[in-house]
Amino acid sequence: MIPSIVASELQEAIRRFLYASFPMTTPGFRRDDGGTMLDDLLADPEAIFKGPYLGLGLPFRRMEAGAKLPFDRIDLSFAPYRHQFRAFQRLCGPNPRSTLVATGTGSGKTECFSLPILDYCAGRPEQGVKAIIVYPMNALAADQARRFARDIHDRDSLRGHVSVGLYVGDTGSSVRKVMSRDSVITCRETLREYPPDILLTNYKMLDFLLLRPRDQRLWRYNEPNRLRYLVVDELHTFDGAQGTDLACLVRRLRDRLLPGDGLAWGLSLIGSRAASLASVLIGRLFASPYNDHRKLIAFSDAVQDAAHRAGFFGARTYSTLIRGAIARFVTAQGEGLPLSVVASEMPRYWRNRTGSEAGFVGTFIAPNMEWLRDYENLKTLGQLPAHSDVPGWVEQRLIWEGAGVRPACPDRAHAGALPRRGRRPGSGGAPGVRSALGPAAFGGDWLAARDRRDPCAALSAGISLAHAGRRCLLSHHAG
Repeated sequence: MIPSIVASELQEAIRRFLYASFPMTTPGFRRDDGGTMLDDLLADPEAIFKGPYLGLGLPFRRMEAGAKLPFDRIDLSFAPYRHQFRAFQRLCGPNPRSTLVATGTGSGKTECFSLPILDYCAGRPEQGVKAIIVYPMNALAADQARRFARDIHDRDSLRGHVSVGLYVGDTGSSVRKVMSRDSVITCRETLREYPPDILLTNYKMLDFLLLRPRDQRLWRYNEPNRLRYLVVDELHTFDGAQGTDLACLVRRLRDRLLPGDGLAWGLSLIGSRAASLASVLIGRLFASPYNDHRKLIAFSDAVQDAAHRAGFFGARTYSTLIRGAIARFVTAQGEGLPLSVVASEMPRYWRNRTGSEAGFVGTFIAPNMEWLRDYENLKTLGQLPAHSDVPGWVEQRLIWEGAGVRPACPDRAHAGALPRRGRRPGSGGAPGVRSALGPAAFGGDWLAARDRRDPCAALSAGISLAHAGRRCLLSHHAG
């Protein structure tokens, strides 16, 4: 495609459409020279058409030269990106860590988890499901199944040593009992009789697999510690009630397949999602010290969609602030901290960093605590009253936001003025899934969370990953 030519063609097509749709033949709409308002509009080069613009996609950074890949049975014919290499380091070895991968489209998120899983399964000949990958759509699961089939078939170290099964609601026109270069096992009876090393499914079918008596044979070889990886692809799609359902399903899966001492060995949770351009843009726009005009207009082509987006951005303003604070705290203190420590120490860290009690309250007070009289005093006089309890209440609120512990502080939701059924006070987001460490969605291409005792906490952190904007004005644009 030649963009400059295509752009001129599009502009000419719009001009013809407007002239055909709005013919101005009435004398009152035409000037003495024969011109019309539409002519004036289209003559202005910036009135309707913008651009064309030139976009330069910067390449992803590669791993450092000379770095050793952590694989035992897989050789790569390409140099991985740096975020892929970091994912390999986290997910390979005897103690893999729960990981969230959030990078742009085409950055190789699938390889971040597929290669460590394949390498692990190739070295474990024992029967049983060792990895479960949950997809939001059957079409995506089928597409990824073909990728797994080719990766295994094209590597001698994997072919015949690793099996993959696809268990979704739609079995397709043909049922496969064995793997080939283009397909994985799809026969349900075969999967029950010979459980695959890697199971591709969706969260509804995974629920059925845990409940239906005829499917229990699938898990008969899954002794404690047999299941090593649980992957949720396109994690950002599991929001709201669906995110809550998934978090509960993961807990049931853990209790079903990792009973007793199995928790000590650990189930590694992996989340994969495409970084939202809106999330990155909004976060940088309002966080930049070089931007003193903090306003944003987002256009939508439907009133309903505009209302949805307004609520979407507004509900995530405070949660994104908290996630950014948590991410900076974890960066400063180092990874591997238990979530309980993060939740308790992060508020104290920022209470010291802000330099004053007034700065701490002004930065982190929740929207439904702004009615407090001491905060009104801070806004009008620039200072808190002596011996104010508000800083302590804000600290308790941050602990609650980090770990899901109910704060001992007042807000209007507790007073009954703004009840939010099924949601934490002031969150406005997905019900019941906003506990645990939440990574900041903007400013970076690698985000991670981990909890060895409760892997579902890391999943909840990913489910509650927010897109946010502050003081957003959304407008319905009809054309």
